[in-house]
Amino acid sequence: MEQKGIQLLIVLVSIAFFFLVTFFIGLVSYLERKKMQFSLEKERDKLQFQEQLLLAEAEITEQNLKNVGWELHDNIGQLLSIASMELGMLMQHERVNKDELAEITALVKKSIVEVRSLSKTLNTDVIQSLGLIAMIDVERDRLERLGLIQVEFKHPEKVEIEQKNEVIIFRMIQEFINNSLKHAEASILRIEITEMDDQYSIIVADNGKGFSLHDEIRGTGLINLEKRATLIGADITFHSVLGVGTEMTISIG
Repeated sequence: MEQKGIQLLIVLVSIAFFFLVTFFIGLVSYLERKKMQFSLEKERDKLQFQEQLLLAEAEITEQNLKNVGWELHDNIGQLLSIASMELGMLMQHERVNKDELAEITALVKKSIVEVRSLSKTLNTDVIQSLGLIAMIDVERDRLERLGLIQVEFKHPEKVEIEQKNEVIIFRMIQEFINNSLKHAEASILRIEITEMDDQYSIIVADNGKGFSLHDEIRGTGLINLEKRATLIGADITFHSVLGVGTEMTISIG
């Protein structure tokens, strides 16, 4: 009887050990699967981020090229055309009028200044390496130089955000500006960067027509901005009042 009890105990211990080993193997297998799944998701997120970064850089370049084409045709082209016409008229005179010559010289000098400013816009790689503040400064100078909109830009002396994130943030700001010019008919744009407890807030606001946040057409643009914010681990909020304007806030650590 005692021997049967020992045998039964051995069987029970064996069964318990079997279940314990099975549970341990299952747990290790589950953890390995979760680890692999996490690695795959991390790699997917990394690839998605790289894709969006390249897309943002391409969009910035495309926007810059559009700006260049417009400026060459409507700004610098007009300045040089006027200078050329005045030079032609001056050449018909027997004597050179110094005042007219000075006016032509001033137009040519202004054209040179415009070309130099334009070259900054074209040199995207250099601007990006200088950081977010420099990128916004170049954009502000362009907008104000062309009389498109008045821009107020406030920022701390230094902004420490990863360069790859700065590129995407700048593209988001460009998207907001394009909407302000094309749809909102804004005359004033405010850009402000603040820092608190290693957290940056980038506020972009206009005094345009405003819109309903539930509008389907507007909603598509907002979704795109929200996706980009998620990719860089930022929070984004919108506030818009019809007839008053729109404000976008990007918060990132």
